[in-house]
Amino acid sequence: MKLLQLSSCLFSTLSIHAYYARNPFYHHIFLIITMLSILNHQEYNSMIKLIDIFVAHYAYFQINISDAPVIIRKKPLMIMPSIIIPLLYWCEFVYPFYEIEIHFILHFLMVATLHSYLYLIEN
Repeated sequence: MKLLQLSSCLFSTLSIHAYYARNPFYHHIFLIITMLSILNHQEYNSMIKLIDIFVAHYAYFQINISDAPVIIRKKPLMIMPSIIIPLLYWCEFVYPFYEIEIHFILHFLMVATLHSYLYLIEN
């Protein structure tokens, strides 16, 4: 199993957390993201890659538009991941030699950030 497939499996923890937090949007979107991400990193398929990128970007922007303002009011430093994640994404193109490692960090940071978001939304 490849490194990015393993890090894609981490998105399933968000789906489980969202299920217990009774947040259907996060639950459904991260079920979809988990499946698409694992498929995308398993074998190259341009259509799956395109759909994975679209769904991931949609989720990122939707979360930042709907939940981030509420979360930032509670914890102002939580704005940092919203800035760091696009920078990491950009670094994948700037440093293609380290693309896999950067994308792994991106997956890990995204999962950690969204678990924090879910926790702050619950409380």
